[in-house]
Amino acid sequence: MEFSMAQGLCSVTAARPTVSVSQVEGPSGVPMLLCSSRNFHPAPIEQVWLWNGLPLNTTSLHKNITANTDGSFSLDTHLSLQSEHTEDVPYSCWVNHSSLSTPITVHYIPTPDRAQTADFRGIPIPRWNCTVIKKLIF
Repeated sequence: MEFSMAQGLCSVTAARPTVSVSQVEGPSGVPMLLCSSRNFHPAPIEQVWLWNGLPLNTTSLHKNITANTDGSFSLDTHLSLQSEHTEDVPYSCWVNHSSLSTPITVHYIPTPDRAQTADFRGIPIPRWNCTVIKKLIF
């Protein structure tokens, strides 16, 4: 994010979000997914959960937007995992922001035995799952 002064006015350049998805333990040990969009500007942002490519009913969604000290914003969205949603079917966090030329989609397949994290630093990711991308990177 850049700040500039022109004719006594301060302007802020748009900043792209960094998006990550991880599996966390929620209240009472309930598994949840966390989608984090970090360090974006301006504040308006769309963050949507998908399951198997379809928008989820978001009655079990918890959102928290934070203003950071540098003038940027962060958004965390927690989603309770539903027992009827089987393993090996990807959840996706879809993020759109005015600084992006195309939305960012981060895919995540929950696993009962270990937590995964997908973090792509604001890079638009095609419809791949984290396992495929990890194999390509590592």
